[in-house]
Amino acid sequence: MKKVLFTLAAMLVCIAAMAQTNFRTISYKEALAAAKTENKKVFLDFYTDWCGPCKMMMRTVFPTKTVGDYMNKNFVAVKVNAEKGDGIELAKQYKITAYPTFVILDAAEKEVGRVIGGNSADNFVGKLESILDPAKAPEVIKKRYESGDRSAEVVKAYAGDLIDKLQDGRLKRDEYIKQYQGIEKIVQDYFAGLSDKAKVKDENMFVFRDYTSNPFTASGRFLYKNIDKFPKAVRPEVDTLRIKLYENEISGLLGGSKDFNADNFALLKKEVKELGIDKGKDYAPAYALIEAAGNKDKKAYISACEANYNKLTSEQQAYLLENYASHFTNDDAETKKAAAQFLRKNFGNQSFNVMYFTLMQIGELEGRGH
Repeated sequence: MKKVLFTLAAMLVCIAAMAQTNFRTISYKEALAAAKTENKKVFLDFYTDWCGPCKMMMRTVFPTKTVGDYMNKNFVAVKVNAEKGDGIELAKQYKITAYPTFVILDAAEKEVGRVIGGNSADNFVGKLESILDPAKAPEVIKKRYESGDRSAEVVKAYAGDLIDKLQDGRLKRDEYIKQYQGIEKIVQDYFAGLSDKAKVKDENMFVFRDYTSNPFTASGRFLYKNIDKFPKAVRPEVDTLRIKLYENEISGLLGGSKDFNADNFALLKKEVKELGIDKGKDYAPAYALIEAAGNKDKKAYISACEANYNKLTSEQQAYLLENYASHFTNDDAETKKAAAQFLRKNFGNQSFNVMYFTLMQIGELEGRGH
């Protein structure tokens, strides 16, 4: 195969230069030679210009110290645009059909393993470890967990393997959520059994980063009360995680992907104010819509949407409309018609992404697309 050069777009070069992960601008053959000299594996990152998860990995995962340290220690890493130049042939050689796909080779060009799709930093490192270390292979981890091993290493790897099995796209949304909640419970039960001193150790940060979906889990309550117990070096990250936790809960309630509980919602509003998360922001319109949906009065909910929709941010509007029709699944035709009319009234004043959600929801309410 002729020499393959991996040249990045100017933006990606700038990002890579700032990242903790060292992506090298070298040829395929040079990468193999470097891997042999340095006693490392070759890491091929197959991406495309249009791939959202590829950009997410480059923006939020590869720049982290956790991933950078692991990658630089174990791999000669290069990026391959699968739709440009000689990267097209290389993508064919390795039969790449989804993006991002990360292929790991030894210096003799033998594939050791691959990871497909975007991941969080902790889960990504866990997947790479399971490829490089036989003791961390999924079947070994499963046996260790089932035999009673509740070390951070095993719980993290076991939960990550279970999450991987959910990613094949075959499950319906409700079943996916149910199974994910079961995995989250495994992690939360582990976390609840730790001492406060153990909870803030670096080995347990994966609980907060990947398995804390709302402020009312064991780890969510710990974040609310105990930020000062974390090492100073990670407190900025912990504070960001805590803020996102509340913001995501509001977004999930607004979009109907999270169940409404009046007591929890009252607590959420109280803590958002206490933590200053609402500083400079107006959550009142979102709160009004969440409470209206929680009361199960469909006419009142439609009225609340009409009164508050234009007060929402564009992001909140997208969350509201993503699963809007699900609020009316079991309602009569008249109620569904009224719900659809609200969408039609606001269709012309939306961003492209929001318009897409609106069309989908109108189709659901008016009986199309089935």
